[in-house]
Amino acid sequence: IRDSLSALDEESRDLVNQILGEGEVCVTLTDGTLARTQESVLAGVWRTLHFDADDRVACDLLEVADAPLSVRTARENGRPVNTDEPDPSLDVHNALPILIELESALASYLDTGKRHSTNLSLLPLSEAEVEFLDERLGRGPVDVLSRAYGKCQVISTQTPNIWWVRYYNAMGTLILNTLEVMSIPQVVCAATEDLRDSAKRLDDILAPYWSDVE
Repeated sequence: IRDSLSALDEESRDLVNQILGEGEVCVTLTDGTLARTQESVLAGVWRTLHFDADDRVACDLLEVADAPLSVRTARENGRPVNTDEPDPSLDVHNALPILIELESALASYLDTGKRHSTNLSLLPLSEAEVEFLDERLGRGPVDVLSRAYGKCQVISTQTPNIWWVRYYNAMGTLILNTLEVMSIPQVVCAATEDLRDSAKRLDDILAPYWSDVE
């Protein structure tokens, strides 16, 4: 479900802001797009604001979905995994097999839909090897921050369907670092039952205001 609230005046938009509030997941697009997506207090109800050059709201979209369109676009364009042999002078011998594993897992996922996760926290990787993986995979356009279960950062790579997922404790220490092969990491998505409940609640809440939008 997707509707535009762009026709709302500032007073009406402020009211919608108060009703929806801010939830635990926010999305930043780092591809030059002036847009920000924020989950509301209703799970799976997303608000995406597009801004013009003067930082004014140019488009205001309301979505009810497991994940917002801004996250899904990360799967549309990109490059294959770079598994070329690194410079022999680089001490990154543990990193290249991970890239080969991701390349194989991605092919399997695209063929069968089987998801894959590589837990980097359990592997004997040096800081240089992690940096090598980061450089080879590149940074994609989507950066997601979720505070649903502690702090979790989800970053798209430049290869569609491959994501960095990092979990931090209350002290900001990295406690779990994974590379996941799937359409969208589960931590970003709202559960189906939550979506049904949120869609109904949202319809009830906003029903009196649709005439203003129209």
